[in-house]
Amino acid sequence: MINSNSECKLIKNGFVMNPDAETIPCCTGEFKEFEFENWDEKRQSEIQLYDLSKNDWIDECNRCRVSEIATGTSARYVESQLLHSVEDDDYNIKTAIINGSNTCNLMCRMCGPAISTRWAQLVKSSSFNDYYHIDESDQKNRKVLVDGSHTLPYLKEHVLTNDLLRLILAGGEPLLIRWYEDIIDHMMINNYTENLDLAMTTNGTLRFNDKWQSIYKSLKTSSIGFSIDGVKDGFDYIRPGHRWSKLKDVVEHTHMIFKDHLQVNIQYAYVSQALNVHTYWSDKEYLVKWFKSFNRQHDCEWEDNINILFDAPYLSYSVISHDLRKKYKIEHISTDFEYSDDLFKKFMQQMAWQDVAHTTSLFDHNPDFFDTAYYAEELINEYYLVINKEGVIND
Repeated sequence: MINSNSECKLIKNGFVMNPDAETIPCCTGEFKEFEFENWDEKRQSEIQLYDLSKNDWIDECNRCRVSEIATGTSARYVESQLLHSVEDDDYNIKTAIINGSNTCNLMCRMCGPAISTRWAQLVKSSSFNDYYHIDESDQKNRKVLVDGSHTLPYLKEHVLTNDLLRLILAGGEPLLIRWYEDIIDHMMINNYTENLDLAMTTNGTLRFNDKWQSIYKSLKTSSIGFSIDGVKDGFDYIRPGHRWSKLKDVVEHTHMIFKDHLQVNIQYAYVSQALNVHTYWSDKEYLVKWFKSFNRQHDCEWEDNINILFDAPYLSYSVISHDLRKKYKIEHISTDFEYSDDLFKKFMQQMAWQDVAHTTSLFDHNPDFFDTAYYAEELINEYYLVINKEGVIND
């Protein structure tokens, strides 16, 4: 079992691969990235960090520390339930997240070109460099598609083994990443799925095809997580290219096709951020009630399905003024986020050019961001400066 409040076996038994084929031990911590060619160096570094985590929180794990203070849970806490019986000297990969490509059909506002081809197409073709902070040469040379399928031999050797207990396929959008089927074929051919918990996080734009339905129905335990960061109009704003009505259709259809396979856990994955902070409590009520209505005997509680956004600081709680935090009653989860005028300025610039690109309106989404009771007028005007400069274009 975990013998201290900071120990994390994910550091030694976890694996995450990003679309550019760089690898780290978990998706939450801020760890040094390694290529597969440096596998031995990577493992040595991670084992040393694991030993340090037994004594106190290490800097790399600060996000889990903050999350546990704010919500009572974290990636470390969740994975500890899977890894608690793993011996201290067992360094095999037990849980893996594979982001095998940036192939994606959406342009979610907290995302970017590294994990979405739609985003990459927008950045490569647009004039928004000042607001996305890329220079002209980078724009011209940027690849739209980033794909890690060439790493499959390395994955088979180091990760996709009989020691693997949990495999999470993410993206991009996993249902659009064809080589994921090769991963599952490898696991099944070698009888590595006997004790495997397969999970997939999907954006809910696509129904599961016959092969994926067959795969899920054959496993003892598995889960499907739908990325849902808002409800109704709030969802549509945060996830350009998608519609709430389409998401509901896909979620309901997924429940129907697996209604006789209750071992398939159907969940939601909610990223709490500046853009949904005003609907935090109503979103919680709606999503918990909706997913509990499926009666799938799995835990649909909020704390098990929420993540706090860190990776894009200008979209984090750091842009929520102290008075708004009180209004929204989110002080308890925003304590470790220091408000920043500079980040709010960037937030307004970013939302402005995205509103131009998607013909949407941040004001309609949440007028509090334009209220001088909460923000200085010169900061609010940053939004209009971009709008007036860029004009209006369509997706």
